[in-house]
Amino acid sequence: MITGHLSPRTRLLRIALAVLPAAAIACAPGPAPRKGGSAAPSGQRCFLVGIDSASWADLDPLIAAGTLPNFARLRREGAWGILKSFHPTASSIVWTSIATGKTPDKHGIRAFVAPLPSGERVPVSSTMRRAEAIWNILTDAGVPVGVIGWWVTWPAEEVRGFLCSDYTWPLKKDRDGFATGRDDSLRLSRRTYPEAILEEVLPHVVTPATLSAAERNDMGLDRLPHTPGYAVADLLCKDESYLRAGLHLLDRHGPDFFAVYLEGIDAFKHLFWPQHSAYRAWRSGLLREPPPREMRGTGEVLEIHYRRIDRFLGDLLARAGPETAIVVISDHGYGDNPGRRPLLRTFNDTIEPDHWHDLDGMVLFWGGAIRPGVRMEDHSVLDITPTLLALFGLPIGDDMDGQVIVEAFRPEFLERHPLRRIPTHEKGNRGLTGPTESPFDREMLERLRSLGYLN
Repeated sequence: MITGHLSPRTRLLRIALAVLPAAAIACAPGPAPRKGGSAAPSGQRCFLVGIDSASWADLDPLIAAGTLPNFARLRREGAWGILKSFHPTASSIVWTSIATGKTPDKHGIRAFVAPLPSGERVPVSSTMRRAEAIWNILTDAGVPVGVIGWWVTWPAEEVRGFLCSDYTWPLKKDRDGFATGRDDSLRLSRRTYPEAILEEVLPHVVTPATLSAAERNDMGLDRLPHTPGYAVADLLCKDESYLRAGLHLLDRHGPDFFAVYLEGIDAFKHLFWPQHSAYRAWRSGLLREPPPREMRGTGEVLEIHYRRIDRFLGDLLARAGPETAIVVISDHGYGDNPGRRPLLRTFNDTIEPDHWHDLDGMVLFWGGAIRPGVRMEDHSVLDITPTLLALFGLPIGDDMDGQVIVEAFRPEFLERHPLRRIPTHEKGNRGLTGPTESPFDREMLERLRSLGYLN
């Protein structure tokens, strides 16, 4: 519904119960992305940045210290607030709900893994998703899109524009578990759409092995212990690669909707939260004595990565025209909660995505049709896609579980582009084939195990 009478608490309870050459881009449905005004009915563009596990608890002290000037500007000049998540807070589930505006029982992604007919478990894939995502709806409406790294997007779907799936990052590992850079991409098809866009991404890929000493220092990688497996250093490099490739693709192809997902903050918290928690307590004055040097150095890495994302937001601000909105969101927060929720059993694997997760994520709207200087009420992760559809002047499906965040918009924009509804955007032909196998299933499962998601 667009405007409902259910409170965020009530809706969350219901959820808990429900448990690239340019020529190649032109081969996407319809014409290549426009270089001029937006193709959306409202004339708006949108840059969406998804930061896994980001929270105002992280950001507030850094903004107050002047460390994040672009976050500070976006909040000062935009509309911001708490974005409530739901249990289970597994990334595959919540980010799919964000992209569809629907609960897991409707979109069909309920875990990190799914069984094949043989009984073998593999990571969930886009072929299992039963609901249209925001990029599908925009494609059908003729709005060019560009998506990078979103959860559960492999195999990459046809879109009007480009889509770099969550399997775009190099998946082949060395014996210590680190990404090896330009890997054997021919072993796996549909990592991107169009396929040729992968060749535009690969020159921007960095790994711990390919960075210079100065770059490693700037990213704080030398402060991290050299741990085997799917290391945090890899995921910080994955974010860096997507930030670099994202700006290239945004500049070259000019989509009206651009979305990038960043995982490094969440991965760091999963493996190094005690170190960062001690570092943050010392910085805030709660601890008189500084933590040990090694712990202090590791704890600084989160702040370093937020500063890198802040610079990326500055790059987006420099590219934002008067009709461009920038949206920053997270799927949940993180907290010092020693209590643990009961384990969640799915397909004989144990997932514990909630043991440190806080339901309070963050949301930030800025620019274009967005009302400036608004501290919004709490809203749900389900509200993002309905709100983006309203931003583009497109109708919201009655079968969506989220609402439009009306208070984020300038009143005059809503007068010119009143909210519209249709029964559904669904075509009834999604999620019929089940999970898709890949040669990299073992690597992806190891990644999930290293973060504590799988037993």
